Amino acid sequence: MRRVFFGLAVLLLAAAVAQFFFAGYGSFAKPRTDHTYDIHRIIGMMVIPVLSILMAVFAALSKGGGRLIGLSLLPLGLVILQIVIAAIARAVAGDTGTTNTASLIIFGLHALNGLAIGGVAGALFSEGRKLASGTAETGAVAPATS
Repeated sequence: MRRVFFGLAVLLLAAAVAQFFFAGYGSFAKPRTDHTYDIHRIIGMMVIPVLSILMAVFAALSKGGGRLIGLSLLPLGLVILQIVIAAIARAVAGDTGTTNTASLIIFGLHALNGLAIGGVAGALFSEGRKLASGTAETGAVAPATS
C-alpha cells in the first residue's frame, strides 16, 4: 500500500509539472482556439483530483495518519479553488471577450494557486518516499518490542 501511495505521489508531481507546461503551451499558442487549453483542463479537472482522492485512500490504507490523508486531499481542494478563481476572473472580465486589470490580477491568483498545487505535490512526493522506505511516522501505534 505504501509503495502504491508513493507511485501515486510520483504521478501527482508529474501531473503538476505537466500542468505548468500545458499552461505555457496554451499561453504561447498562435492562434488560440477553444481547444488550446484542453490538455491543461483535463489534467487539472480530472487527473489531479482523481490522484488526490486515490492518494487519500491509500494514505488511510497505509495507516499514514490523519495529517497525510488531509495533505493528500489538499490538491483536490486547491483544484476546486482554481475553478472558482477562473470563474470569478471571467465574471469580472465580463462578456466583452477581453480582460481588464481586475480580471488579470484574479487570473494571476490562478497561477499562484497552481504553484501551491505544485508545492503540495512536492510535499506528498517527499512524504510518499518516506512512507515507502519505512522512515515515515505513521498514525499507527508501533508494536511493542521485548
